[in-house]
Amino acid sequence: KATGGDQVTVSWAVMDALGREIGVIDQSNMVASGALDSNWGPVAAPIARAAVGGILTLIEKHLDVAAGR
Repeated sequence: KATGGDQVTVSWAVMDALGREIGVIDQSNMVASGALDSNWGPVAAPIARAAVGGILTLIEKHLDVAAGR
């Protein structure tokens, strides 16, 4: 635990339709101390929203490579 909060790291493995990994998005942020000690549903949505841009970029790059662009 860091002072004033907890350091939390979430890694999102993005897979293609065949189950092959096309990339990983890593997030690391401070959350209020104890926020994840029980039900962490209230912080799940903001964590997921913060990852959307990076995930979309991975998908777009994958589609460009697959299309030969």
